[in-house]
Amino acid sequence: KTNARPAVKTRRQLQPYEEVWGHCLQSIHETCYVCSGTRRHTCKTAPGVRVQGLEQYLSPAFWQNMFSSVLQHHPLSVILFWNQRIQNGIKGPSSTISGGGTGTTSSGGGTGTTSSGGGTGTTSSGGTTPSPCLPSKYRNVEGLCGNPSAPSWGRANEPFARLVSSFYADGISSAAVMSNGAAYANVRNISFFLFGIDEPTDTTRTMLNIFFLQAITNDLADTSSSTSNACCINGQVVSPGPVSCYPVVIPDDDPLYSWFNIKCLEYSRVNTAPQTDPPQAVRQINRATSYLDLSFLYGTSSVQNPSRLTTGGRLLSVSRNGLEFPVLDPAGCTSPLQDVCYLVADSRSYQSPMSAIVHLLFFREHNRLALQLKNLNPSWSDLTLYEEARRINIAQYQRIVYYELLPRFLGRTNMVNERLIYESTGFVNDYDASQNPSSIA
Repeated sequence: KTNARPAVKTRRQLQPYEEVWGHCLQSIHETCYVCSGTRRHTCKTAPGVRVQGLEQYLSPAFWQNMFSSVLQHHPLSVILFWNQRIQNGIKGPSSTISGGGTGTTSSGGGTGTTSSGGGTGTTSSGGTTPSPCLPSKYRNVEGLCGNPSAPSWGRANEPFARLVSSFYADGISSAAVMSNGAAYANVRNISFFLFGIDEPTDTTRTMLNIFFLQAITNDLADTSSSTSNACCINGQVVSPGPVSCYPVVIPDDDPLYSWFNIKCLEYSRVNTAPQTDPPQAVRQINRATSYLDLSFLYGTSSVQNPSRLTTGGRLLSVSRNGLEFPVLDPAGCTSPLQDVCYLVADSRSYQSPMSAIVHLLFFREHNRLALQLKNLNPSWSDLTLYEEARRINIAQYQRIVYYELLPRFLGRTNMVNERLIYESTGFVNDYDASQNPSSIA
């Protein structure tokens, strides 16, 4: 009796890109295949992975990337079919990748492939956070475990990162002053001197660019004031005001505000995390996650977004003239137009009509995805439908940010040269676990 060795598949050139996925994903052999390359791929053996099919080997990061890179070549139903196979119990090893596998930088961070587990670890603000991180297909809503090696990096309610050390008059928290002890120049004067009040017309970009960038800002940073008391009332300075107030004083000859007798602009310091033992400079708290994860839509906790779970995995909505809108806030609002006070995770999304459009775009897309997923997978639970729709929605959002929006401002060639984006259509893993993705103050 001889010990016959299993045949080993030799490398071979496959069909053009459009046919590669159908070939590789249907391969169930003694050893699984992995496809690599760009327009034309080579299938090679993946040692140690047996009989389970390619989906057993590939990570969740691969599947998130597949949605963005293959969507143009395959109907959504085909992609969702393979996604269903993964959801029904065939899972790969956990991994993380920057920006969902689309070649993004650390601001896109992670793919939600880890979640909090048992044990504890120390956070950057001195608290504790669950550790180690356990494998999970979905991104943690708090931003926890975006990096399993540093679970609190990029997490909501953690201090902002800094490029340079903070500078306070007393080394702890007092407002900075010049070397001679005098206050710095009025920020309103500096702003007017540098930018004036002219409004030049941009002939290549629409207003939507600005408000999409504002949505990204809301996604990556959210600060809260350390006081609920006003620093200005009717445009006049409150004296004495709360200790956290640092109102912007408006000069009498201001070209804009002087017409309205406005002498003061509201400004108070944000909440900070004290650094004790020994005392150190305070650090400002970011209530948002530092990842491109649509936190302005999904929130950073179940409390922040109470409308997130409904029948069919949809976000709670009402219909007006055949169009979906968020439900009204039962707590009411201060505006006489009650129909604009929506129950949303981040109220900043509805500070203007244009910012509301961006929120509505991804709000309606989530519900559209959830409906399609339910039709294709009627056995899925409401929670699974919600998480899958959220996962796809975030992947699309990341792709739009890096491959459609940012090239308009940074230049596509510059972004390719700096490896912020990639021209190849294959999977790219440029994740660097040593980089802290936390938003910078």
